[in-house]
Amino acid sequence: MGNFSEVLSMSFFNKVVVFFIMAIVLGLSACHSSSQDAKKTSENWVSVEKKSPKMSFYFRGVIEPIQVFSVISPFEGRLTQLNFNYGDTLKQGDIVAAMSSLTLSEDFKKVVTDFLTKKSAYYNAKEDYTGVKMLYEAGVSSKSDFLSSESSFQNDALAYMQSQFELETLLHKLNIDPKDIEKLSLADQDKLAPLLARQFKHIEIPATGSGVALFPIKESNNNGSDEISGELHVGSKLNEGQLMLSIGDMSGLSIDVVASEESINRLHQGMSAIITSDAFPGIRLKGKVKSVSLQADPNTSGGQSLSQFPLHVIVPKVEAKAASRIKVGMTCKVQLDVESPPALMLPLNAVKFDGHVATVDLRMKSGEVKTVKVLTGVTTLTDVVIISGLKEGDQVVVHDSRKATLKGNRMVVVHD
Repeated sequence: MGNFSEVLSMSFFNKVVVFFIMAIVLGLSACHSSSQDAKKTSENWVSVEKKSPKMSFYFRGVIEPIQVFSVISPFEGRLTQLNFNYGDTLKQGDIVAAMSSLTLSEDFKKVVTDFLTKKSAYYNAKEDYTGVKMLYEAGVSSKSDFLSSESSFQNDALAYMQSQFELETLLHKLNIDPKDIEKLSLADQDKLAPLLARQFKHIEIPATGSGVALFPIKESNNNGSDEISGELHVGSKLNEGQLMLSIGDMSGLSIDVVASEESINRLHQGMSAIITSDAFPGIRLKGKVKSVSLQADPNTSGGQSLSQFPLHVIVPKVEAKAASRIKVGMTCKVQLDVESPPALMLPLNAVKFDGHVATVDLRMKSGEVKTVKVLTGVTTLTDVVIISGLKEGDQVVVHDSRKATLKGNRMVVVHD
């Protein structure tokens, strides 16, 4: 009887163990099925399509005038008057400053006297040459006398023309009509005396163009030989040929930016540009690329960083309403949109990267999913160009659990 009870007890225990084992197996199977279902729901199929990839490049720059006029000091001297403040709007011909020059009086006297002396010598030589020529042609004068007179006349004529050029150059700077002096001779002493005693204590300097008065800034390609005056004050000393003032034409704008070696070959002269800025919100300026440098900036090439290539962007015309809000030196953003020829494209999260190898999960005709290598090209914010490895109409898996981001011009896929 006891043995029979033990058998029943063991049979019941075995049934309980078997029951629990079955429950565990069914649970694991359900989990696996749930996992497979979840995986299937996280995957979508997408067809390879031919599209025109569009990319936008953004650059930071500084607003500058479309054209700059330079006001140059015509003589050595000191400023006696300033009629502008930096940032003022000037018109061409406005008198922006006045200066005095002690050396100019001496130079003026010397140039005028030299011209009148050379003029007198020229006419005397001309008269002498005319007489000798007549005598030579009549057979009275020798050939050597004729040639000597001819040579002397030619030398005096050359000296006269040189002195006339120097006189007209000086008088042009002083805004004096050369005819008023060229008609004089050494015999006109009553007119020459006050002329040669003239002092230049108030030489007016006009604006050479219309625009905004700017500090004369030394250009980056200046080799240091040109003199820059800096901020002007009454009493400032100036040398002849020194840059006094820059006048910026703000009827249009220019912006200089740089593009990396990775993107420079996608940019070209004449392409449209959109210029915006936090300094003038709501205004979108339409411009174009004026020039693209064929040489990298020497300060950026040859190192560990990417070489940078200068681009010059202009806005040919700024409307009056917008111009009142735009100032020289404001920072801005330049947008250049590039549309490439049609190419095979896929969503970014359809491509997997393992180092430098790109792959996709391709659905074969049999329904089997096969991982294949692809060669990628240009990337946009949402898509990537497939150069080789797929053909139009192929279906690949889009993995929702992976996110694609852009790092520079490269695509980076992040797995969750």
